[in-house]
Amino acid sequence: MRKMFLCVICFVFIFTVCGCANGNKTVEDMEYTLKIREWDETGLTPTEEFEVTGIYTGDIVNGIPNGYGRFDFKSEDSLYYEGKFVDGTFQGQGTMDSDLEELKEDKMIESKGTYTKGLYTPTLSEFYCLFPKSHLNNYSLNEVSVDFIDSHETLFPCKSEEDINNSISLTNNSITYNQLSKNMSPYLGELFIANELTIVQIFEDNSVGYTCTTILSRDNNGKFYYTFYNGSVDLYEGDKFNMRALPLAYSDFDNISNGQTLVVVALASIIDKL
Repeated sequence: MRKMFLCVICFVFIFTVCGCANGNKTVEDMEYTLKIREWDETGLTPTEEFEVTGIYTGDIVNGIPNGYGRFDFKSEDSLYYEGKFVDGTFQGQGTMDSDLEELKEDKMIESKGTYTKGLYTPTLSEFYCLFPKSHLNNYSLNEVSVDFIDSHETLFPCKSEEDINNSISLTNNSITYNQLSKNMSPYLGELFIANELTIVQIFEDNSVGYTCTTILSRDNNGKFYYTFYNGSVDLYEGDKFNMRALPLAYSDFDNISNGQTLVVVALASIIDKL
C-alpha cells in the first residue's frame, strides 16, 4: 500500500514538473495579437492573414493560445471567438458571435463550426445548419440530417453516375408533401421526390467558400418547397423542374403580404429541368 502511495505521489510530481516545463497553463484576460483570415467580398476567396488584438482567456502553451479558449476582439460590435486554438489562432471547432443583443438578432453574425488557420471553413452540414437561418423563421437542422449529409456529401449535388445511383437507392418514392408537413422526423434520413415544380423565386449567393442557389417553388397542388442547391444551376424564375432531395425542416418565411408562407425545406441531390 505504501509503495502504491509513493508511486502516485511520484506520478503527480512528474506530471506537474513536465507541465510546468512545457509552459502549459490557463490565463485570464491576457492581451494578445493573433493572425486570422476572412473571406473577401466575393465570398469565395480567403484574404491574406492580418493581425487583430484582443483579450484572451483560456489554455496557453509557452505563452501562445493552444487548446480551448475565448478571444474577445477590441471592437465596437463586441465580437468574440470561443473554441479551439492551435499555435495562436482559431483551429478546429469554434463559434464566432457577438455579446450585443442587437447583433445576436442578426442571424448571419454567428459563425459556428470548423476553423482552419484562422479562417471559418464550415463543412457542408455546418453551412446548412446556419445559412438557411438568414432566409427562414424558426429553422434548425436535426442531427439525423447532419449525419446523413456528412456521410453522403458527394450526393449534394450528384456529379457522377455512381452518385446518381446512390441517390436513387436512398430515395423513398412514397414520401409525400403532406407526410413531410405533418411530421418530418421519420423521413429525415431519406431522400424524396417532388415533380413538376414551378419556380416562384430563385437567387444565388456566395458565402464562406460556398455558392448556394435558393429556390422557392410551388407544385401543382399549391404546396411550397424552399430548396437549397449546393452550387449554381441553370434554372430561372418561371422554369419547371423535378428534384430528388433531402428534407431538412418544415418552416416558414415572411411573405410580401406581411404573413408567413409554410414550406418544406430541402437540400437538392438531383435537379432535372423540364
